[in-house]
Amino acid sequence: MQHLLGDLLDMASIQAGRLSFEPRRVGLKSILVESSDRHQLIARDKGVRLHSETAIDDVDVICDRDRVLQVLGNLLGNAIKFCDPGDTVTLRAELREKDVLIAVGDTGPGISREELPNVFEAYRTIGRLGKSGGTGLGLYITKGPRSAAAHVGA
Repeated sequence: MQHLLGDLLDMASIQAGRLSFEPRRVGLKSILVESSDRHQLIARDKGVRLHSETAIDDVDVICDRDRVLQVLGNLLGNAIKFCDPGDTVTLRAELREKDVLIAVGDTGPGISREELPNVFEAYRTIGRLGKSGGTGLGLYITKGPRSAAAHVGA
């Protein structure tokens, strides 16, 4: 219930243009490890392999650590939820000049081309029948205005 209330408050803040950020210089590797560790048990219980490919040294970024963890949690949680036992979810991170690319991919069933434009709409759940179980707010919040904006520290 607390998670749902937090999501609803974040959605209202996004719509009002007042989503709060507390940017600080942090080591990105610790964020990636924490996010992966938080989801390992869920993935293992479902028979899904959670793999990390973080081809970065511990670079510093300026970001809101909790917001980045929220975004990664939404992406990893969705990927695990819609995968079948035996599938793999991969968390990737790579340095690209002064940017860091973070991506979540999986070997699950995917999303139909027709549904892709709707993935980030509020209250929209897309998935195989009976597999949703969500509020449809996670990806909306993830896309929120610059929700995961971060800058690589010099």
